[in-house]
Amino acid sequence: MLVKRIFLGCPRIPDGPAAGLSACGNPRKIHESTDRGLIRTPTPLSPGVGRHTFSISGVSETSMTPCGAAEKAGFEGRFEQNAPVDNFKPGEQSPRRGSPQPRADPPFTIREHRRIGLLTRSLRPMMTERVFHRVLCVLDPGSPSGNRPTVNQRLLGESGIRVSAVALGTWAMGGDVAVWGHTDDRESMAAIQQALDCGINLIDTAPIYGDGHAEEIVGKAVSGRRDEVVIATKCGLVPPERDGDLPRRDLSATRIQRECEASLRRLRVEVIDIYLCHWPDPETPVRETMEALMTLRDQGKIRAIGLSNFGCERLAAAREFGSIHCLQPPFSMLNRRAADDLLPYCQEHQIGVLCYGPLAKGLLTGKFERDAKFDDLRNQDPDFNGARFQGNLDIVDELKKVAIKYDKTVAQLAINWTATFPGIAAPIFGAKRPSQVRENVGGIGWEISREDRDRIDQILGGPPGAI
Repeated sequence: MLVKRIFLGCPRIPDGPAAGLSACGNPRKIHESTDRGLIRTPTPLSPGVGRHTFSISGVSETSMTPCGAAEKAGFEGRFEQNAPVDNFKPGEQSPRRGSPQPRADPPFTIREHRRIGLLTRSLRPMMTERVFHRVLCVLDPGSPSGNRPTVNQRLLGESGIRVSAVALGTWAMGGDVAVWGHTDDRESMAAIQQALDCGINLIDTAPIYGDGHAEEIVGKAVSGRRDEVVIATKCGLVPPERDGDLPRRDLSATRIQRECEASLRRLRVEVIDIYLCHWPDPETPVRETMEALMTLRDQGKIRAIGLSNFGCERLAAAREFGSIHCLQPPFSMLNRRAADDLLPYCQEHQIGVLCYGPLAKGLLTGKFERDAKFDDLRNQDPDFNGARFQGNLDIVDELKKVAIKYDKTVAQLAINWTATFPGIAAPIFGAKRPSQVRENVGGIGWEISREDRDRIDQILGGPPGAI
């Protein structure tokens, strides 16, 4: 059993499992050992400080934290005095040093995810950035063998690029409070690291997300792990000059070239794997746009070309002047319009589909109360106001009944339904925190029965094409 132990505020690392570390006098050191259980030292190392360990599906985290902080974070009654340290039977090997051992721990619940997040964030002022990342990147093994969860990969159209069955979106990581509320850069980077640890290889971003800030976060987070990542970013939206204005669209050749160079710099990479036009630009001839994209590909600056928010007519027009490897439309249980024409068209022409919004801006997480109020972009969205909002919550309540059959959340049900919909290569879900990534990864690796798919269609008002 793997335990990541963090010593904070300790004058020295004690003998025993921690022996052998090179800088024992460093008060902020990470040490990995094979402890297990919920432990508090019988005697605090300093006034008001104790050592706490909490277990998460076979992975534990030990932190030096003020006594009681963990209980305040929601771990009441889960700590044991003088709990046993050794979790391995004679002849067993640590998963770090040998074959993983089967574990009996059930997958940890969403309630535990939230408690872990609260506890970890309460420790943030005491940690260096590196330690904070390591704490937040807690990995749920997600399989009886105790290995990392494996996320199946799929070929993205004719691009030759293999992408994970789900992707992480970074819009919220741009840091625009008016759009998605408060975000923390360190948590954002930890969420990206968590996605990579869980087997997600596709990270989707755009320069318009925080005026380049999301791309910078991605660049920092994937540093040293470039070979594990497929990076998708976009071009063609110019940030508004005044608050409240919409971004201006510009897919001219000059703009595309300039944006690509800026994205390469912010992402700290030499080539962008998937480069998409964010929205159609009616003022620029599609031929000029496609020639600029093809030039970037010939120059080795991008690997694949994609379009986002394009309809069939514009998609067909673009294909006359170059290759289109993927399309990025909105698609979810609550927005199935792409199933009418876009998905069949892309299947026919072998264009990979990376759909965004599978959780419908959070509606399909099931976390909203009926009297919920929003102070971000959802404030002006009809789906989150009035009778339409109440109707959407009625749908979510019914979907929860289906999700419970599989011991899943409604968010995991929604991701599974979208990821397995014919013609979808990968849905892109957004996340601000590692716990959200872990929950959403639980949306794949299992199957919804044909009977329940029919039931879901009934809940949603009929199969796609009938609404």
